[in-house]
Amino acid sequence: MIDAGRADPTTEYSPRTLTPSEDAADAFAAALGADVDDTIGIEPDSEPIAEVWSPTVEQLVETMLLDSDNVIAEVLARLVAIELGAGSDFDAVDAGQQLALDALDVSTAGFVGADGSGLSRDNRGSAATIVGLLELIDAGDDGLGILRDYLPENMQSGTLEQRINGVPDGAVQAKTGYTDQVYALAGFMVLPEGVQLTFALFVAVPNPETDATTTTITNRNALDAAATAIYNCGIELTNR
Repeated sequence: MIDAGRADPTTEYSPRTLTPSEDAADAFAAALGADVDDTIGIEPDSEPIAEVWSPTVEQLVETMLLDSDNVIAEVLARLVAIELGAGSDFDAVDAGQQLALDALDVSTAGFVGADGSGLSRDNRGSAATIVGLLELIDAGDDGLGILRDYLPENMQSGTLEQRINGVPDGAVQAKTGYTDQVYALAGFMVLPEGVQLTFALFVAVPNPETDATTTTITNRNALDAAATAIYNCGIELTNR
């Protein structure tokens, strides 16, 4: 895909294309001043005249986490499934995530990874699963430590750049996410006493179809207010 599949690459929430491969072929042909002819194949033993490499997986993960890019998340989940031998269809996405979590010895009790982006209403993930993964990231186990550098920070970067202004900038480092049913925030918080808290917060919308007037901003603000209250409670919320 080109421009992350966005119809308008200058707009973050632009509608995405439903034909990414075709669009990429058309853009390539236009750059060459040529037409697309899908009847033309590659001649046997022919040599490539040029090649283009995508960003690395690490770079894609960084962009996905910072910007909460659902398209990249979906592609990466499919890649994990293929690499772990689970297959390449939608069912394989769930199996791939289960295999990856099992390999990390993270609890998958009740877990369902119906897609890679987290947008499906069929997804299920407990706080125990999410916090278990965060603890591995914090410890740097299995090479996961680098992921912490890619998490958004409040009032500083990514999807938290304009959020949680009730605590010091950068005190919260977390992944955001929401559907019309659940709003979530999970990551790390450095409390006023200097102690780090690992957390996973969820705000559920009980009747999303009837609560259509409840805006996304309102729900996000409620989640941010909860995070701010936790920060203000400080060390009293920890086991110390």
